[in-house]
Amino acid sequence: AFRGVDLDHLWQAMSRLRLPWLAALVALFLLSNLPRARRWQVLMAPVSREIPFWSAVWALMVGYAGNCLIPRAGELARVMAIRQTRKLPVSGLVATVVVERVLDMLTVVLLLGVVLLFYRDQIALTFPWMEAVGIAAFAACLLVLLALGLLSAKGDRALAALKMRLSGLSPSLAARLTDALGALFRGMGAVR
Repeated sequence: AFRGVDLDHLWQAMSRLRLPWLAALVALFLLSNLPRARRWQVLMAPVSREIPFWSAVWALMVGYAGNCLIPRAGELARVMAIRQTRKLPVSGLVATVVVERVLDMLTVVLLLGVVLLFYRDQIALTFPWMEAVGIAAFAACLLVLLALGLLSAKGDRALAALKMRLSGLSPSLAARLTDALGALFRGMGAVR
């Protein structure tokens, strides 16, 4: 973390910190995670309605710590943090994270659309490709949400057909695979 960092310069910068502003920043960061935890709790409802709010908050904090060690490892870390307290299927919990990321991306793309609406000419001068990319990203997010919703709503039929076909090869493999996919589809249930 400190490779290539001038420690004297770092110490000088830290000595100029104003503690009230730092405390306000930490408090704002912690408070901003409360709605995120509630959103994830709602997304996890198809997997389990018994996940307490503070467990979701704790899992988010574990996820942030994981991201400090390895980028994007926090998503898996928070899934495993919830899994420690509740024996829920990992595939279902991972599906809730996927749905959450798609919703985040859709929100960013919608915000980009609002900005393009008001500053289209100025943005087009610097980034002439931005509008086309924004439209494509919006369409892709909607298609992914539609696909997740369809899998969640109609996945049982596909699972039954898959289990029937795989049972001839290996009944135990068919059962394990369809159980994992079923949990994944339940995790996408919030899309409906």
